[in-house]
Amino acid sequence: MIFEEFYKQTLARGIPYWWRPRGLSMAPTIDDGDRVLVAPAAPESLRPGDIAKFRVEGTFVMHRLVRCGRRGDGARTFIFRGDKAPAEDPPVTGDVIIGRAVSVERDGREYRLDSRFERWRGRLKIIERSLIERWLIVFFMVVLTALISIGATAALAHDDKDDYGIKVPTLTVVGTPHVGRHPYGVAIDPRQAIAVVANRNDRTVSVVNLLSSGTLRTISVGRGPIGVAIHSSGIAFVTLAHENAVAVIDPAMRTLIRKIAVGHRPSGIAVGGDLVVVANEGSRSITILNAVTLVPIADLTVGRQPTGVAINPLTRVVAVTDRGDAAVVLVDISRPDYPVFLPPVTLPGGGHGRKYDDRRRGPRPRPVGVAFDYGPGVNQVVVADENRNAVHIVKLNDDSTVNEINSVDVGKRPQAIAVNPGRDWALVTSEKDDVFGLTLSAGEVTSRADVDKRPRGIAIDPESCRAIVTNSKSQSASIIAGPCSVLKIFSLSPSSARVGSSALTLEIIGTGFAANARVTLGTLTLTPTSITPGQIQVTVPASALATLGGLLVMVTNLPAHAGDPALTSNTLSFVVNTDPLTLTNVTPNSSVADGLDLALTLTGQRIKSGAKVYFGPPSVYGCGQEIEVGSLSSTVVHAVVPGIRADVYGIRGTDLTLRGGASCVQIENPDGERSNPLPVTVTNPQPTLSNLFPSAADQGSPTLTMLLNGGGFVGTVAGAQILPSTVVKFNNVPVSAVPNQLQPTVQMVITIPAALLAGPGTFTLSVENAAINGLGGGTASATFTVRTSSSILPTKVITIPDGQPDHVAMVGQRLGAVAVSTQGVVRLLDLSRIDFSKTTPDAGVVLDPPIVVASPRFGATGDIDGDPVAGVFAVALQQDHAVAVVTLNGYDPVTHASCPCVRKLALGLGASPYGVALDVAHDRLVVVNQGLPPGEPTMPFGFVGILPSLSVIQLSSLTEVARIPLYSAFDPDGLLFFAPALVAIDPGLNLAVVMDQGDPYGTNEGGAIVVDLTTGTVAARFAAGTAFFTSGVAVDPVRHLAFVTNALGDPGQTPADDEPYLGSLTRINLNNLAQAPLNVTTNEFPNGVAIDPGLASSKHSAIVLNTQSNDLTAVNVDNPALTVTLPFAASGGNLALDIAWQPDSVMGLLLTGSAIPAELGGNNAFVIGIPPSRLP
Repeated sequence: MIFEEFYKQTLARGIPYWWRPRGLSMAPTIDDGDRVLVAPAAPESLRPGDIAKFRVEGTFVMHRLVRCGRRGDGARTFIFRGDKAPAEDPPVTGDVIIGRAVSVERDGREYRLDSRFERWRGRLKIIERSLIERWLIVFFMVVLTALISIGATAALAHDDKDDYGIKVPTLTVVGTPHVGRHPYGVAIDPRQAIAVVANRNDRTVSVVNLLSSGTLRTISVGRGPIGVAIHSSGIAFVTLAHENAVAVIDPAMRTLIRKIAVGHRPSGIAVGGDLVVVANEGSRSITILNAVTLVPIADLTVGRQPTGVAINPLTRVVAVTDRGDAAVVLVDISRPDYPVFLPPVTLPGGGHGRKYDDRRRGPRPRPVGVAFDYGPGVNQVVVADENRNAVHIVKLNDDSTVNEINSVDVGKRPQAIAVNPGRDWALVTSEKDDVFGLTLSAGEVTSRADVDKRPRGIAIDPESCRAIVTNSKSQSASIIAGPCSVLKIFSLSPSSARVGSSALTLEIIGTGFAANARVTLGTLTLTPTSITPGQIQVTVPASALATLGGLLVMVTNLPAHAGDPALTSNTLSFVVNTDPLTLTNVTPNSSVADGLDLALTLTGQRIKSGAKVYFGPPSVYGCGQEIEVGSLSSTVVHAVVPGIRADVYGIRGTDLTLRGGASCVQIENPDGERSNPLPVTVTNPQPTLSNLFPSAADQGSPTLTMLLNGGGFVGTVAGAQILPSTVVKFNNVPVSAVPNQLQPTVQMVITIPAALLAGPGTFTLSVENAAINGLGGGTASATFTVRTSSSILPTKVITIPDGQPDHVAMVGQRLGAVAVSTQGVVRLLDLSRIDFSKTTPDAGVVLDPPIVVASPRFGATGDIDGDPVAGVFAVALQQDHAVAVVTLNGYDPVTHASCPCVRKLALGLGASPYGVALDVAHDRLVVVNQGLPPGEPTMPFGFVGILPSLSVIQLSSLTEVARIPLYSAFDPDGLLFFAPALVAIDPGLNLAVVMDQGDPYGTNEGGAIVVDLTTGTVAARFAAGTAFFTSGVAVDPVRHLAFVTNALGDPGQTPADDEPYLGSLTRINLNNLAQAPLNVTTNEFPNGVAIDPGLASSKHSAIVLNTQSNDLTAVNVDNPALTVTLPFAASGGNLALDIAWQPDSVMGLLLTGSAIPAELGGNNAFVIGIPPSRLP
C-alpha cells in the first residue's frame, strides 16, 4: 500500500506526520476531525495512558493504552481502549503499532498529548473508568434484583417511552435506503420528492426517492462532503470540508457543475432565496454566495467555531450556531453586500448560580444544529444543544431580538434539527439512535422513532411531510412518515386496469392519512387493508372494473370526534379501459446536447385528442415537464423538446437539450391516464476549443478574466442564469466559468485565480464534458502562456468610472481621451501623472467631469480621433447619425463659457457614422458612414438601403462639403456585406484610406479602399488576399504608407495542435497604388495600429496591438522584416482594444481601451511606456 511505503520512509527516519482520525471514541481529548501529530515510537516504550495509532484488520485506530500483557507464546500484547468506547479493544502485538500521538490541533491551536501531566491524566481516566465500571456492576445487580422482586422486569424492555419515562407516539419508519459511507448532512427538494445525502467518507452524495425509499443515483463531489442545501431551481450545494470549497451539483442530471472556494473547513450550509450561506468552522467565518451567479458576496467573522446555519426567508436573517462561544449569531442579510450583525442569542446554561448571573446553572451549552420556524405570527430559532441534551426554542421579536427561550430536554447528544415551518413540528436526532418529534408551541417531546446507528443529519419535506435521517454508522438513511395536517394523494399504482379484470390491490402514496381513512373510488367507498400516514393499500373489487371509463380516487379522514368535520384529499383518476395507454417507440431515443429544439415522434396506442407529453429526468411524479405537442393521432404523436432560448430579455425554453442526461418521455391523456415511460438519452458532445482571449498573461498577474471560444459546451439553468456543466481546468485545476447567456454552447467567460499565474511557463487549459452512461463526453485543450516579468513593458491600468472604453485618442501633450460608447461620454486622461516606478494607482489621472456627447445607449459613439497640437478631437455619434467636434481650449463663441466646447453636425438619417479622421492643417474632417442595408428592420417597410459613403467636413464652419460614395450598389444576391469602419488621412497625397471589414466568413473578406479627396472618387481597392478580417488602419504621412491590421491573418494557415492562429499587418504603398501590398505576421488577433513617422525619435515604427495575446508587435516601417514582440502587463484579463501613440525620444506612451464589457470587469484603459530602445 502507499501508506506502508509512506510510514516506512517517514517514521523510520524519525519524522512525525499529521493524521486526521475519524469518530468520537477519544472525545473530548481527540474530537472528530481534529488533526493529530503522530511520532515514531518503539512499542516497548509505550506506557499506560499513552495514545497510540495502530492497525486492526486493515483499519487504522487511535486509542489509549490501558495495559500490557503476554500471550501464551510469550509475545508481548497491548490492550487499548477509547476514552468513550464501551469496551476494550482486542489485544494487539507490537508489529501493528505505528506511532504515538504527541499533540492535537483544534481550531488553529495545538495541545500536547505526551506531556507528563497528560500521561498521568490518561492513567487517572483508566483508573476512574475501572472503578466506575466495578461499582456499576454491583449497582445494577442490586437494581436488577429489586426489579425482579417487584415484578417490574417490563421496565427494562425498549418500549415507546422517551428517556424520561413519558409515553409518546411512535413515528413510522417507512424505508431505509442504502447510501454511502458515513452519511452526514441531507437536504430535500420538495418539487421532486428527492433528498440529497452527503456521504462524508465516500466523496459522494446519494440521491434518494422519498416516496419509494430507493436510492436513485450516486454523484462524486469531492473530499469530505458534510452539509447540503438545495436551491429552488433544483441545484444542490454541498460543503467539502477537506477541500475548503462548496460543490455545485445538478442531482437530476448527475453532474458536478463547479466548485466554489470558501473558508477553511466548511460545514453547515443553508439556502434562502437566491443566497447561500456557508459556516466555515476552521476560519471562524461565514461565506455568503449568490446562488444564481455562484459568486461570493461577503465573508464575515462570526465567533470561534461556527457550525450550523439556517435562514429565515421571510426576515432574511441568518442564524449561526457557535459551538466555541455557546451562542447563536444572528445576521441580517437583507442587503447581502452589507450584512448587519444583530444581538446574538445567549443560550441558558454554563452559569454558576450567582446573584447577577443570568444563565441557569448546569453544563455549558454547545449548540450544533439550528433551524428556523416561520409563518404568520411565527418567528423562532430552534437549536440543538449537544452538551445540555436539550433543544432551545428561541422566540424572536419583529426586530429579531430575543423575546424568550424555552428549553426542552431530549435524548443523548442531540445533533441535527429540522422544522416543518408554520406547522408547529420539529425533529431532532439523538446519538442514542433515536429521533424525537417536538411540538414547538407546547415545548414538549410528542413523538419518537427508532432509526439505525448514530443518526446525524435530518430534513423534512413540507409537501409529503416525510422526513429523512442519515445514519452515520450504518451507511443508511431512515425515511419517516411524520404527522401532517395536509391530506394529499401523490400517485396511484396501478393507475389503470383493463375492463373485466379481477379484483386488484391499489396502492395510494400520499400524506396525512389517518388510521380511520376511507377510499372513494367513483361511487364506491372502500375500507383500506393497510394504512400508514404516507401509504394506503385497498382492494378494488371486480365490479368496479366491469365498465369502461375513469374513476376518481379520493381519500377521506373520518372525524375523530362527534361534530368534527371530515377531511378530504385531492383526486386522481383511475382509468378502466379496453387496452391501456401504451408507448411502444420513441424516435430518436438518443441525441447529443446542443441546446437546440429536439423533435420526437412517439408511437403507441389509445392516444386521445388533447393528450400531453412529458419529457425530462424521471421522478416519482413521472417524466420531467410538459413539452410542446404538434400533430397527434390515436397511435402517433409529434412533440418538440424546447431548447434553450436566451436573448437580451432573459432565458426562455428549457435546458433539457443543453446538457446530457438520462431522461424519459411519457404521454398523459385528458382523463389523467399516463402511459408507460420510454427512455431517451441525451449525451454530452465532444467539446472543442478554437481560441482563448487572452492566450497569455504576465507572471504575477492578479485574478484573470478571459473568454473561451469553442463548441460543445453544456450547461444547466438555475433561476435566471445559465450555469456550466462543462468543467474548465487550468493546469488540471478546476476554475470558475460562466457561459455566454446568448450563446452558451460556444463561449464562456472563465476566471483564473492569481495563485495559478504566479510563475512563468506554458500551461494547458482544458474543457471536459462528462460521459452519460458511458457514452459521449470528452476533453479539448489549448495552451496558455504566463510570461516572465523581465520582458514586460511598464504598464499602468486606469479605471474608467463610466464603463468600458471602446476607442482612444491622444488629444494633447500627455493628454489622452477615451470614448465610452454605451454612456455617450468621453473621458480625458492626464497622462503626465503616470509614474511607472510605482505599483499603486496614480491619483488625478481621470479628469472630471466627463464630456457628454450623446445620450446613453448601446453604440452611442463610434471612433474618436484627436490632434494633440490643436487640442481638438472628433467623435462619431453612430446612433444619432451625427459627428461631434470638441475643442478643449478657449471659450464657447455663443455662451462664452470656458471650453471644452462641443459642436455637432447631423449627417442624415441612416448615415450611421463610425470612423473619423482629423486633418486640422487643411481644416477638414472625414467621416465613414456605414449606411444601412436594404430591408433594415428599424426602417419603414420596403426600405431600399443607404450605401456606405465618406463625408468630407470643413472644420471651421462644421459643414459637409462632399459625400463620396464608397460602393455603387448593393449586391443583388446579398452575398457581399459592406462594412467600412475606420479611416486615416495622408494629407500630402490628399488621400483617405478606409478599412472595410466586409464579411470575414463570406465571399468578401474585407480589405482597404483608397479614396482620392481631390476628385472625390475611389482610387483603388485592396482585397484582403492572404489577410483576413481587417481590424485597424493607420497612415505614415512622411513615407506615404498605409498599414492595415488583419485580425485573423491568413485563412489558409494550419497551426499545430494547441498552437494559435496568428494575425497579420498589411503595408500599402500610397505612392504606387499598383504595387502589391506586403504582409507581415503579427501575434494573435491584432486589433489596432499606430505609427511613429520618426518625428519624435529616430525609430520609424508601426505598433500593432494584439488583443488576444495581450502584447504588441513593433514593425520597422522601412524594413518590415524587422519585428519584435513586446508584452505589456494586461491586468485582470482585460483585453486591450484600439490604440493611440504619442512617441517620445525618452519614453513614448501608448493608450489602449478594453474589449471586455464593463459588467465583466472591462472598465479599464491601459497606459504603456515604450522607450525607443525597445523598438526594432
